[in-house]
Amino acid sequence: MRLPVAREGLPFIAIATIILLAAAWWARGGQPSPLRSLAPLVAALILAFVVYFFRDPERTLPVGPGVVVSPADGRVLSVQPVSGEPFMDREATRITIFLSIFNVHVQR
Repeated sequence: MRLPVAREGLPFIAIATIILLAAAWWARGGQPSPLRSLAPLVAALILAFVVYFFRDPERTLPVGPGVVVSPADGRVLSVQPVSGEPFMDREATRITIFLSIFNVHVQR
C-alpha cells in the first residue's frame, strides 16, 4: 500500500502528533482556562498543515510526443537556454519553478 504522504514527512508528522497528544493531556488537567482549551485546537491545526504539506498524491503521467513533465507542482517562472556551467558539456534548458507552501513539494 502506498502512503499518501512523503516518507520524509513522517518524522514531522510524528512530532506534531506527539505535540497534539501532549496538548490534549495538558488541557484535561488543572484549572480550566482559554489557553488550555485552545492548545489542542492549535496543535491539531499544526498537525493538519504538516500532513497537508507533506502530501504525496497519485499522478497520472501524460503520454505523447514532445511531452514535458514537471518534477514538482508550482508555477513556471522561466524557460531559458543555459550554457557555460562547469558541470555541463553542452547547452541545456533551465526550467525555473516556484513552489508556494500550498504546492506539493515531492520531487518525482
